[in-house]
Amino acid sequence: MDNLSLVVSNDSVNSTSILPTTPGNVKIYTIYEQLILLLYFFTVMVVSVFGNLFVVIVIIKHHQLRTITNFFIINVAAADILVGALVMPFTIYAVITSVHRLTDSRWCIVEWFLSAFLPSASSLSLCCVSLDRFFAITNPYFYRQIVTKQRAVIGEILSWTIAGICASTQFTWTTNPILFCDKLAYGTGLLHDKIYMTVALCIVCFIPILLFIYIYGTIFSIAAAHAKKIRRDSRASSISSRKSMKKSRCNSEQRESKAAKATAIIVGAFVLCWLPFTIVMLVNRWLGRTPLVINAFTAMVVMGNSAINPILYVVFKRDIKCVVKKICCCKRVQQYTRQNNSFSTTHIKLGPNNSSLVETNSNAAETESYRF
Repeated sequence: MDNLSLVVSNDSVNSTSILPTTPGNVKIYTIYEQLILLLYFFTVMVVSVFGNLFVVIVIIKHHQLRTITNFFIINVAAADILVGALVMPFTIYAVITSVHRLTDSRWCIVEWFLSAFLPSASSLSLCCVSLDRFFAITNPYFYRQIVTKQRAVIGEILSWTIAGICASTQFTWTTNPILFCDKLAYGTGLLHDKIYMTVALCIVCFIPILLFIYIYGTIFSIAAAHAKKIRRDSRASSISSRKSMKKSRCNSEQRESKAAKATAIIVGAFVLCWLPFTIVMLVNRWLGRTPLVINAFTAMVVMGNSAINPILYVVFKRDIKCVVKKICCCKRVQQYTRQNNSFSTTHIKLGPNNSSLVETNSNAAETESYRF
């Protein structure tokens, strides 16, 4: 993965970003354009940090949200928080000072590593989210045996480890960190550098995208088949049997389908933001420099993905959306949280008219296996 800073040097065809970086270069942005960039990146940074932090806190504080799916969501949000807190300041510094790399070689290496490591971790964590939904839809009766807490933790450890390996490998063939930072974004021109970037982008972007296409293609084909079967059965059944069928089968399948759709929207946003950027990076490596405007636009879009995610969680992920609504409306929030965090024998849930719905011990134990 490449550094996302927005500065471009005119010294070499193998340099990086969007603003000039060395003395004597003429700035290609006016002061107003720089102000717009600063406003955009500062907004992205604030939303990335505080928006994702809000989502993490909501999931942790509310017991009913502590599912394995949301455990994966927490990891995606954590990566986005770190992007906003650790990567975005380097970008804002570059826009303000028109300096691409830091003079301290150690900070230069840190900047490049974080710019590659954190987005890769976010991408691979999204793969875990998608696989979780895939098993929930395709193997609903064996889902608990397939997706366990231990396997979820192992999956996330592997995701962050693979991301770290992909990010650190790029530093193994340089003895001059400063020169390396100057050359990295458009490549050193060496064959092994081109091969490395191609393999790394395949691991953290292209392979996940192919996985997403297969997973959600399968999920939605199954959902369509279920919907068709339900319509056919409902026409052949009596009125009384329809009611029981809707309670026993339809509700669970519809919940899983809606959860899959919400996850598909989050994954779709990732693909739309990252695919153009990765294509541009490959073109820069193998075919030469792409137009400056295209580099700038794709880098800005890919940075915005970290700020888009928390909005998508709140708007489209139904379980998080319901809790956030209760928090915003201040309807019995303290009682709701206290009851869900207690060790009582029953779980109290608020009904549509603020009435209490009591869930028995058997149902509570059944649901607990999905939670952390």
